[in-house]
Amino acid sequence: MKKFAKIFVCVLVVAAFAVMAFACNGDSGNENNDKKPVAEPHEITVSAPDGVDVTTSASSATEGVVVTVTVDAPAWYEVTGVTAGDATCTSGADGYTFTMPDEDVEVVVTVADSGVDVNEADGMTWVTAPSQIAPNSYNSQYFEVSFGNTAVTNTITQEGMSNVRVVSTNQAVIPEDAISGVDSTNDGASAFGAVFGIDLSQVAIGSTTLIFTDTQHDRTIAKYVTVCEAGTIQPERACVAELTIQFNDIVQDADLGDFTADNVVVLISVNDQDYIYGTDPEYGKQYAQQRFVLSSEGSHLMNVSILKDHSYTVNASLWGFEEGEDPETAQLQQLYTGQSLKIYNNVNSAYSLTTATGNSVSMEIYDLANPEILISLYIE
Repeated sequence: MKKFAKIFVCVLVVAAFAVMAFACNGDSGNENNDKKPVAEPHEITVSAPDGVDVTTSASSATEGVVVTVTVDAPAWYEVTGVTAGDATCTSGADGYTFTMPDEDVEVVVTVADSGVDVNEADGMTWVTAPSQIAPNSYNSQYFEVSFGNTAVTNTITQEGMSNVRVVSTNQAVIPEDAISGVDSTNDGASAFGAVFGIDLSQVAIGSTTLIFTDTQHDRTIAKYVTVCEAGTIQPERACVAELTIQFNDIVQDADLGDFTADNVVVLISVNDQDYIYGTDPEYGKQYAQQRFVLSSEGSHLMNVSILKDHSYTVNASLWGFEEGEDPETAQLQQLYTGQSLKIYNNVNSAYSLTTATGNSVSMEIYDLANPEILISLYIE
């Protein structure tokens, strides 16, 4: 009986160990089943306008990771928003941050025109770039660029120079079709300047930025342009230039042929080299002319409506008219003196016309708004 009891106890002990082992194995299996799967990283992509550099702290990330977005926009843009799908983007000192969701994310950067001009980039500058233009059915407004000391290879295609590009940021104001191809300002294999036109029949009221890029040398300048109603542009920059015209010494030296000093006029013409089509004539004209009889002595005043910061060409020429006619309305006849005319002003140095006809001479004056401009005409 005792022997049977010992065997029975041993069986119970073995059974107990078996149960414990089974239980342990069962718990281990449950622990493995309860482990979470490894999180898979999701892709991060970027969408931004041309010229805006965007970097993220990671190209992919798992859910819950904080991602930093750095945006570098050129001066002519201001950043108006950064989004990352449905995740909330927060702006901080180091850029923008968002917490990665459990899905792929596209970071989208939006910008607007800042209204800031970029007038120089590694020697490339604007020569003519009006800040205001107006719709016009018949004309184009031209913009000119200087490449400075770094010429651009003058490769020409049907669209113009192939190494430069002009873009309007607001296609509703100046569409792509309104921008002409870019032409070199000089002949030859190397271009030192370029010019392009805006078809004013295709523009609309509003503002845009014209971005001019030299793709060969990776440099860009920009001009913020406002399209205004015709007749309203630039009144705040208007002023009146008072030119003092002197030509007393010309009378005794000039060979007037069949004319006398009483039948010869000095025709003074002032031309706006940066004229903006649509400007109200009250504020600025493309050109202005005035006649002065050669025999009249003393200084003569000529008032011209001009726009500050524009360049003007002053032209002086001699013309004859029939005796008895009104010099203001007479049909003028070209007069050849056989000598050269010389024009001088107190803003620029003197300029002489070297042709033998001596009929006309011109000079460009940038600051015609100078309060005291003296124009003197001589015969040499």
